[in-house]
Order: sequence, then structure tokens, then C-alpha cells
Amino acid sequence: MRLVAILAAVHSVLALGSLATSYALAMSRFDAEEFLEPSTMERVATATSNVLFQPVASIHGVLGPGSHSSLVQWFAFGSNSVLWGFAVALVFWRLSGRSTGRPAGGPPVDLVR
Repeated sequence: MRLVAILAAVHSVLALGSLATSYALAMSRFDAEEFLEPSTMERVATATSNVLFQPVASIHGVLGPGSHSSLVQWFAFGSNSVLWGFAVALVFWRLSGRSTGRPAGGPPVDLVR
């Protein structure tokens, strides 16, 4: 559970950071007299933000914008971060061999007895 909480916090920081970076870079081009192409950094920040805000962004899109209070939106964002934290922790546990049911370096454990 500690790993899930740490990964959820890291996800929250990365998601909000990429969103803020994307927004700041896009707004810097907003008042330009001529069209300016988005920078590579803006594209990376936008793509990162789009990925990290899934699946909550899709659910919010289906339900419609403006249909929820800010408290509900923050709860959805927090739940999304916990989901990401759990998913990454699950992948970590699977890859590290902790979910095999046997001690590291020891013989297989007979779970049927």
C-alpha cells in the first residue's frame, strides 16, 4: 500500500505539472500576431498530460463538461492517481516476482496442502 500511495503522489505531481507546463507554453503563443507552431516541449507536455489524465478525462467527456462540482472533479483526479499508482505497482510486483507465492531464491511453496 505504501508503494501505491507513493506512485499515486508521483502521478499527481507529474499530471498537474505537465498540464501546467502545457497551458503556460500554449498561452505564451496566444497573443502572437502570427501563428506560431507549438514547440517540442509544448507537444511533449500536452501528450504527457493527455496520457496521465486517462481514464478520468474520457469519463468526464462522456458525462459532459460543467456537470460536476469542483469537489467531484478533485475526487475523480485523486481516484485516477490512485488507479495509476495501483496499476504501476501491480506491474512492478509482477516483474519483481513478488506475486509468485514463493520466497526469493527458495523452492516453490505447495499452496494446495
